[in-house]
Amino acid sequence: MRSICLALVLAAAATAVNAAPAPTLSKREARTMAPDALKRRVLQQLGDILVEGPRPSGTKPKAPLSDLWFRIRPHATDFEDVCVSESVSIRFDHGGARNANGDTPAEVVGLEAKSSFFVAKDRHVIRCDRLKPFDDHFIFADGAGQARTAVRILQRIRTEPELRAVIACEETCPESLKSLTPDDIFSAFEAPTPPDRPSDEKTLTIDADQLRLTVSYVESPDVLTIRKVRVAEMVIFADARID
Repeated sequence: MRSICLALVLAAAATAVNAAPAPTLSKREARTMAPDALKRRVLQQLGDILVEGPRPSGTKPKAPLSDLWFRIRPHATDFEDVCVSESVSIRFDHGGARNANGDTPAEVVGLEAKSSFFVAKDRHVIRCDRLKPFDDHFIFADGAGQARTAVRILQRIRTEPELRAVIACEETCPESLKSLTPDDIFSAFEAPTPPDRPSDEKTLTIDADQLRLTVSYVESPDVLTIRKVRVAEMVIFADARID
């Protein structure tokens, strides 16, 4: 059985052209409305916040439909300088049809959603509704706090020469390390901290440009202490995709 969430997202995408905003929904209404009426209400609201990803320019694709990509309209987090937008990828399958092409019927087989975060510069308050999810820079991360910390770490590595003493590279440090900015960050995820390290120390893996930074640090609301930065160059393979 297909996920209810998956069905909702697909139907919402189809109803996103509605001009009038969807009615709000209370908990009491959600528990008392007829199932079909509740589904329509939720689909209307989803349609209002889904933003379709860029479409390829070609109108005559050669390959069958494999996925569609949407983002949820950016909205607030617990931090006034961070906004979040969920990336929603919907996967399709054509059932192994022979000689499949751009006209081959396909059906939904799965969905993947990931959260990404926009971190404002200099920690100023930001209006999330003014962001463009496919134009502004969002960082994939476990949460808003991790994205925010990754930005602070890169800002300090770039502007504080004394931190070079805690940076360790596999051989020589790549020149690109000196020019990294928060806009180069692709993702930031927590990593296990070795058991022999202090209990207050955390580890964050930051992928930026073609570098992976594994950062050991201690953070409080006002102070960020960077204890070690291990740098490795990543080899990125990209297959040509037939449209």
